[in-house]
Amino acid sequence: MCCLYCGKDIGAFRLLRDSEFCSIVHRKKYGERLGKALHNIAEPEPAPKKKGSKDAQTGAWSLASGEAAGEEADEAPKKPSVVITTWADYKKAGPLLISTDHRGTADEKPVRISFSDVSVKVVGSENWIKAQ
Repeated sequence: MCCLYCGKDIGAFRLLRDSEFCSIVHRKKYGERLGKALHNIAEPEPAPKKKGSKDAQTGAWSLASGEAAGEEADEAPKKPSVVITTWADYKKAGPLLISTDHRGTADEKPVRISFSDVSVKVVGSENWIKAQ
């Protein structure tokens, strides 16, 4: 019989105690190595890279050469976890005051969120009120 860790023959007396490893140390090291291997198998593979390139100033993605404009990218943009913006350019729509322009950061990258054609429909009314 051979040790599963080092491959050496296991001595006759050791075979009476353990038929897989030549020592307690090799049993522990084998367990550690097996644990690492199983952990590596369980790790998810990294997402494939986008085919386009990202503009350093604007953060916008441009298509790689040869990729049609109508094709979707392989990977959707990641949603930010922290968004901090200002509230500006207010419009009034019925009883509501709505901020239509928000500038700030999303995960420490510049972001601008804006709304256009804002309308509200008050409960009980059949008409939409356009923000002015």
